[in-house]
Amino acid sequence: MFNCKIPTYVITQFTSSKKDTFLSQLLSSRREKKILILLVDFEEEVYKRDLRDNFTIVSMQKNNLDTYTAKHISSYLLSNISIHNPDEIWLEWNSKTNINILFKALEISKKCRIKRTIQLVNCNNYLTLLNEQEKLLLPQLLLSNIIILQDYNIATFKKTKNFIRNIDKNISIYKDTMYSQIYDCIFYKKFNYLNRLVVLVATFLFFIIFLNSFNISLNKFSIVFISTWLQAVPFLLIGVILSSFIELYIRDYFFQKLFSKNNFLSLFISIFSGFFLPICDCTSIPLFKSLIKKGVPVRYAIMFMLSCPSINPVVILSTYYAYNCNIKYVFIRISFGIICSLLIGLSFYKFNDEILKDSAYIIPCACNSCIHEKSKHIHINSLINHIKNEFFGIVNYLLIGIGISTTFQLIIKPHINNLPPFSNAISIIIMMCFAFILSLCSSSDAIISKSLISNSSLAATLGFLILGPMIDIKNILLMSNNFSKKFIIRLTITIFLICFLVIYIASLLGLEAFSYEI
Repeated sequence: MFNCKIPTYVITQFTSSKKDTFLSQLLSSRREKKILILLVDFEEEVYKRDLRDNFTIVSMQKNNLDTYTAKHISSYLLSNISIHNPDEIWLEWNSKTNINILFKALEISKKCRIKRTIQLVNCNNYLTLLNEQEKLLLPQLLLSNIIILQDYNIATFKKTKNFIRNIDKNISIYKDTMYSQIYDCIFYKKFNYLNRLVVLVATFLFFIIFLNSFNISLNKFSIVFISTWLQAVPFLLIGVILSSFIELYIRDYFFQKLFSKNNFLSLFISIFSGFFLPICDCTSIPLFKSLIKKGVPVRYAIMFMLSCPSINPVVILSTYYAYNCNIKYVFIRISFGIICSLLIGLSFYKFNDEILKDSAYIIPCACNSCIHEKSKHIHINSLINHIKNEFFGIVNYLLIGIGISTTFQLIIKPHINNLPPFSNAISIIIMMCFAFILSLCSSSDAIISKSLISNSSLAATLGFLILGPMIDIKNILLMSNNFSKKFIIRLTITIFLICFLVIYIASLLGLEAFSYEI
């Protein structure tokens, strides 16, 4: 990370009663090197009793630490490095001062190469303190790559571990009793790039064999994948930009005021705002998350998320163009999109369970640039960093979703028009499943659906066009990053049921009479 020579380890803690014993035991085993330990706002007498002669202990004055800048700390580090000429550096950082100052100092010094950042966590009160001391504790957690859990029981250990895993799936988590594993992880664990390369190559070869078994060339897969990617990314970026803007610049009370006084007005805003926003289903999910975090009732946020991809200007134009400029299909699609969105949202009227993961409530994004006191004037760099980190935080899920949907598209597409005739109900279900699996962008699904299912009934076509923008494989993967599994399952089942019932009942009431021969 930094252009430096001396291996440096950072250890942080908060109300950890066993930190003295743990660090003393850990460093006592490092006798083969001369180690400079820099203790910041920490009692050093403990180590004078336990450590060997090859340790040099220095400490900045804790009373003045809050007034120091990164340059002060960097100068202090460089002077001690010059005096003691260490082979290894350990920095103990107390939670009362923001750790970003320390990392900035290390960057300025250009002498230290951070090997590991270790955080000691007291499971009994950590999550409570994280809510209360967000500004101090979140940067420590986000910068750590090893977590040591202490003072736990079965319930608190599991809850704390799951919370940290939701934030960073790659972080190493250990109980404080697992000393030998902790020691190996800190000093000997290295990424085995050769093993990763072998797994990557093997997966790639298996995938090629899988495609060839369906007579699908890699070139054809690449064309469809890249075209879908280029179609989805701009809209995802729009959603991330709008979501970040809401997150940083719009106050909670604005939404609470907007959605609390008049239920009819709230319904109208939730449903019909999509007419003015050129956003697709990829875009609506980051916006949905921001609205929930701002306190918007779940039912209204769901209505917004589901209706926008179905009735926005781009979808209206693409549907109008796909069906030979026939306004009838546009009207039917918009009407059924609004009806289904309204009913699905109302079905969550008394849904009181938490829908966001705990980490999504506490952490605004994958970075720590937006962990600050809310102020009236937020620098543009905070917005840019928020956009960047939120985008790269969910783009992996989009890539996986596009890969899965592209595979299914190429396998299923040649067989859609060759399906035998089914009853109206079965046809609707089949086309809804196709929409879910293919994961087409709502801005272009009308054009693709026209070519795929030209021989289907109007009800089956509507099943494809209405459900697709609301839920599909790609959307589920995007939601899985921030939303609970229970909510995702409930939402998916509700969307399928209500869309099917609305379209099937309409078909029984004579929907096909409005069909237009294209």
